[in-house]
Order: sequence, then structure tokens, then C-alpha cells
Amino acid sequence: MHTLLLALSLPAYALDPVRPAATPAGTCLPPPTEDEAWDLADELDDTAVIDVGGLRPAQIQAGMDDLAPRLLACIPAGRPVVGTLTVALAVDCTGRVLEVQVLDDGELRADVVRCVQDLLPQAVFPHHALPDGFRFDYALQLWYP
Repeated sequence: MHTLLLALSLPAYALDPVRPAATPAGTCLPPPTEDEAWDLADELDDTAVIDVGGLRPAQIQAGMDDLAPRLLACIPAGRPVVGTLTVALAVDCTGRVLEVQVLDDGELRADVVRCVQDLLPQAVFPHHALPDGFRFDYALQLWYP
């Protein structure tokens, strides 16, 4: 059985706000309460840097996991693909992917990288509370022998 593996790159989970296209008013979640912010801090280890009100690692992973079956279309028939593609995604507060940037192609074939890059905007994430958007790095470990 062939498997396409995806993994969240936690060390690259250094986040910074981005300026997405205009988001309709009233679609962002309200900012978290102080108690919710402390709960989030308790969930993360000391190496994580996060914008409170943005997406949590489990929410990012769930959005990417839902996309994984569609990424199989990027694997050429009969050709093994093994490598790690690192991308940066910008997500507006409604959960829409606004931008995908390839940070490291992992020496994967250009057609595979292009296909994955074209599919990533289809990922769906929950609404969050950062009106200026949320940016994160993600490492896709592609393994299809």
C-alpha cells in the first residue's frame, strides 16, 4: 500500500501577521479572553511562538490532513516521489488561504511542486481572530515509493 505522508513542521511554527486582501467586516472571531490565551500557552511547548487568536497547531494539521487525499493527484503514475516541500501559507481570518510561497522545494520534481502549490489554496481552516491574517510555515513530507 502506498501512503502520502504529511507532517507539521513545529520548529518552523514562528508566526507573523500578514496583510491579506480585504476581509469582510464581522467575519473574524473575537479576540481570545485572557483565560483562553493562558490555556493556549499551556498547550504549547517553550519553543513555540504563536499569535494569540490565530490558528492552533491542531487546526493547521487538520486542515492539511483534509487536503492530503487531493495531493495524491500530484504524484506521477509509476514514479516514486520522496522529499520534503516547505511552504509558507497566509490565511485570512475566514480560514481562506490567500498566499502560498515555496520556501524549499526539497529537490522534488518541478511538476510535483507546482501541483502541490496549486492545490494548497484549497485547504480549509477555521476562522480565527487575527484581522491582519495569519502566516505559518509547513513542511510536507511527501513519500510515495
